[in-house]
Amino acid sequence: KMVADFLLAIVSMSSQASNHREDHSQDDPSCNTCDSRVASMTQFCLLSSETWFFIMAFDLFTSLRNPFTSYKKKYPRYHLLAWGLGFSSAVALGQQGLAGTTTADICWVNDESSTDVWTRNKQAILFLYMWM
Repeated sequence: KMVADFLLAIVSMSSQASNHREDHSQDDPSCNTCDSRVASMTQFCLLSSETWFFIMAFDLFTSLRNPFTSYKKKYPRYHLLAWGLGFSSAVALGQQGLAGTTTADICWVNDESSTDVWTRNKQAILFLYMWM
C-alpha cells in the first residue's frame, strides 16, 4: 500500500507541476498535460492501493478464524491479485480513451459536465469500485 500511495503522490505532484508551469495558461486547454499514460498510472496506483488495503483486512479476518495458516502460500496470491487487478484496470482505462481531468483537478478519468454527482462521476466510480 505504501508503494502504491507513494507512486500516486509522485504522479499527482508531477502532473500538477507540469500543468502549472509559468509558460502554461490556466485558461488554455492545449496546456492540459493529462494523457492516457498519466491517467493509467493514477488508476493503477489508486486501485492497487485500495485492493491491497482490502486484502489486508481480509487476511486479518481469515487469520483470526484460522491462526495457523501459512503466509508463504497466501502473500504471492495477494500480490498477484492487488497488482494484477490494478494493472489490468489501468490498461482498460488507457485503451478505452476515458482519460481526462476530474473535477478535483486530478488526471484520471474524464468526467462529464453535469450537475448530478452520480452522472458526472460514473466512470470514476466504475474504475475505482469495479472489483467489489
